[in-house]
Amino acid sequence: SMLQQSLQALILLSMLSDQCAETTRSSSESESSNSSALMCEGCLAASEFSNVKAGAVKWRSEVVIATVLDDPKTMCAAKNFENGGTLVEGAHEVRQQKWKYPPPEMQRACESFIADHEDALAAALLRTHLLHRLVAEVCVRKTRVCPGPAGGPP
Repeated sequence: SMLQQSLQALILLSMLSDQCAETTRSSSESESSNSSALMCEGCLAASEFSNVKAGAVKWRSEVVIATVLDDPKTMCAAKNFENGGTLVEGAHEVRQQKWKYPPPEMQRACESFIADHEDALAAALLRTHLLHRLVAEVCVRKTRVCPGPAGGPP
């Protein structure tokens, strides 16, 4: 059911999110590990927000997805990262889990992820509307900004 899929996606997101945090804690608190954990969060956010904005799969096209991804400033707006904030898109309302970083940092990570990986995200958005699949394909397999399950290779 749709509810089960949403729950699975949230569970996967929180697991990936926890792994991002683990990565930061387990390595020396260097800039690079911190920025890679932040980039992982940016990917999770960009995937979630663009998936909502792209709408139902049957209406998705390269043009629709390009339009969604061409406006990262709106999609990644800091207000979308405020705790308990909701992103409302037509009939869809996405409740935010607690993000790992403050809204301004999340905004920058989300925007910079889209700037660096727009093609990978666009291709995946054409193929699936299931958030857990989108995250697995884009954040783990294609761009490798998030660690694979159990920190192993994706």
